[in-house]
Amino acid sequence: MESVDFLIIGGGVCGIGAATRTNQISKKTWLMVEKQDRPGGLSRTVSRDGFSMDYGGHVLFSHAQYFDDLVQKAVGPYEGDNWLSHKRISHVIMEDGSEVRKVPYPFQKNLKFLSDKSMKECLRGLIDRDQRVEPKNFKSWILYNFGKGISDKFMLKYNFKVWAYPLEMMSHDWVSDRVAKIDAYEAVKNVLEDQENSQWGPNNMFNYPLKGTGEIYSKIADLLPSKNQLYNTSVDTIDKENKTATLSNGTQVKYNFLISTMPLDILMGKVDMEPDMTKLRHSSTNVILFGFEGKSPNGDSCWMYFPDDDVPFYRSTVFSNYSPENTPDPDRYYSIMLEVSESEYKPVDQDTLVEECLQACKKMGLVSDGSTLVTTIKDRAEYGYPTPSLGTRRYVRQTRKELKKSGIYSSGRFGAYMYSISNQDGSLMQGVQSVDNALYGATESWIETPEFETGRYGTDMNY
Repeated sequence: MESVDFLIIGGGVCGIGAATRTNQISKKTWLMVEKQDRPGGLSRTVSRDGFSMDYGGHVLFSHAQYFDDLVQKAVGPYEGDNWLSHKRISHVIMEDGSEVRKVPYPFQKNLKFLSDKSMKECLRGLIDRDQRVEPKNFKSWILYNFGKGISDKFMLKYNFKVWAYPLEMMSHDWVSDRVAKIDAYEAVKNVLEDQENSQWGPNNMFNYPLKGTGEIYSKIADLLPSKNQLYNTSVDTIDKENKTATLSNGTQVKYNFLISTMPLDILMGKVDMEPDMTKLRHSSTNVILFGFEGKSPNGDSCWMYFPDDDVPFYRSTVFSNYSPENTPDPDRYYSIMLEVSESEYKPVDQDTLVEECLQACKKMGLVSDGSTLVTTIKDRAEYGYPTPSLGTRRYVRQTRKELKKSGIYSSGRFGAYMYSISNQDGSLMQGVQSVDNALYGATESWIETPEFETGRYGTDMNY
């Protein structure tokens, strides 16, 4: 039987962070187990026929110096040849009366791009919104902050397409810096001054690796001893009393601490705890990349949002604009990656999805006349987004506290079930902080005080 100080389940972003931190600590033994054939998890990159696609529209921006130090150590300085820097160019593409409108993101700050009728409805809704009762869920939060016009035309439709759950079932404690707020004065001022207002948000400038997001985690893994990394292997059972895990290859591993990045509901099942699935809901994500030969009609766009019901995808990402390495030849080819959410409340017909998405791309002007479809890459992540359901945050904190009594630390996108800190920086830092919490009792501030961490650039920890 193998014995280690730390057994790390999952070689995604959080697991890589935990492995990196453990490896920094002298005389601590560790093993990272990953069911895929490479690290990165949902941030890995796949390729076919010369086209590359990340598993989602990942862009790199950071709130933590440790994360930036590590990434640049692995891939090279952001100013170097291995990186590209982009200014976000993003739009909402929607039907507005008889026209298709292209509204700069954030929608609520660019109402002047709507028809006069729609613009006035949105402004009137902001002025007339009822703010006498504090919102109880995400739907009431949207109406409270944006009024009926913006809510009906964009916010309610779009957010259902993203989350795939009725918004009444969701909390709003995750919003933080993820949704741009606006008041009536600012909205009217933006219209009167006739200026585009599209630089809101932490990702208005972002870095992208020349060879795709997956390159980051492959390179970080290369900094670590290969003998401590086990791929194409999963964890079958966990004996929390004896602190022993049995792997899919039959190996038994005894540990002092277990850091799990698998979905919390699955982990709970493996340690004989009954998960409350009303608190641990998730949506699945279908990702589809179309690679075309021809001239792209998408200009310098980074990504676009689609609130209308007759468009299957909620977002498209123009990966051919992210890096010349994402196509066989950037002068001859372009690509579009689409994301389609799925849940019991929003089912998807897998047999027709690809064709429906292709036709919607043509309808919405994402494909130029004369373009030839060269390749299609499709995949589905059962666990795509952790749903911020009512009561989820408190439930997860209580469950993690109980698991820690057995030396088990559940972290990461689905280990902590917190969307607000599941970007690359937050996910990696959760892994780092789980190690420090296990050894030293250090605060897991990314999980305990997420608004604090996402509201600053943390320089208190270096790689």
